[in-house]
Amino acid sequence: MLNKWETLLRSRKLWAAVSGLVLVAASALDPDFPLQGEETAALAALLAAYIVGTAIDVHRNPPDVEGIKGRLMGLLSSRKFWAAAVGTVFTIVQAVCPDFPLQAGQVVEVVVLLSAYILGTAVEDRLITAG
Repeated sequence: MLNKWETLLRSRKLWAAVSGLVLVAASALDPDFPLQGEETAALAALLAAYIVGTAIDVHRNPPDVEGIKGRLMGLLSSRKFWAAAVGTVFTIVQAVCPDFPLQAGQVVEVVVLLSAYILGTAVEDRLITAG
């Protein structure tokens, strides 16, 4: 059985929260950080949706999956993960590429929709698992 620290360090929720904290800290401490204001808030909301979605769908994300390959395959097959990844990439690309075809407000709208998708997917999967 895994001890609490090993379980914590394998937690997708923990790493999403740590990523969000690093993002918010970088944005607050560096005025030249490319993600500011609404972009940072949108990514924080996306990560929050991912954390809640992963918590809701606990039966599909067991913390004791054996082996790095099993955990990696679980992550790569997660619709919630890919929605969060797409939202993150859109936001970062929009912030660092001035010729990106979507403006910041439009990217925030995409991220909000992806957040809703993550939560909806988690609830749906949980209902299917619960029977």
